[in-house]
Amino acid sequence: IVSLEKMIENQASGIAEASAAVEQMIGNIGSVNKSVEQMAQSFSSLEERSKDGMSKQERVSEQIEQISGQSEMLEDANAAIASIASQTNLLAM
Repeated sequence: IVSLEKMIENQASGIAEASAAVEQMIGNIGSVNKSVEQMAQSFSSLEERSKDGMSKQERVSEQIEQISGQSEMLEDANAAIASIASQTNLLAM
């Protein structure tokens, strides 16, 4: 009977230790889960910022193309003005 009591006590002690270990594991899993959620939020924010940056870069590229086109038009206008000016100078001579 004493031996049986010892075995029951040992089992109860082992169960208590296992229960404590399981509780600690559950706590660790909760902590890991929270960290993963924070990382997911950070990645989501990074993705949004990347998309915003790409959109802004596209708008800047479009504006550069517009400025380039306007510069070409100004060059053409300057060439026309220079041509008219040279013709006017020839007529004035």
